[in-house]
Amino acid sequence: MFVMDYLIPHLHAGGHGEHIGRPHERHGPDQVHPHEHEHDEEVRQGLLITGAMTIHRIPEGFAIGASFALGAEHPLGWTLAVAVGFQNACEGAIMGAPLRYGGWGRAKSLLVVSATGLVVPVAALAGYGAASVLSGFLPFALSLASGSLIYLISR
Repeated sequence: MFVMDYLIPHLHAGGHGEHIGRPHERHGPDQVHPHEHEHDEEVRQGLLITGAMTIHRIPEGFAIGASFALGAEHPLGWTLAVAVGFQNACEGAIMGAPLRYGGWGRAKSLLVVSATGLVVPVAALAGYGAASVLSGFLPFALSLASGSLIYLISR
């Protein structure tokens, strides 16, 4: 998570653009004037949020898959899948708002935001496979997923 955080361009919660310059911080005749495209910043922000949330969904899916590896007698997999599903629906509205405000249509915004959810079942399959094949891997898998989410919210 630290390596992805370092390598993937983003804005920090404090508001400073450590990795990405904002339009109003650019200088030079060939740079875009900040008011030339009124809502470009909203679209850029929406895409940054969408990218971050896509990465955030990998450990969620991993935890769901690892939870299902406990077996049918344990309800943890379904409980976690439903809880994450509700949470991701709320996050989808947050991801889509800047895109819509930036001028994207409903269908395009919904398609992009929905596509981020495809990461969850892929990661769930990986989590299930790893937890099923390697004995004693489940505590590590759940710890990895929770530690990744704690890292994301702490940054």
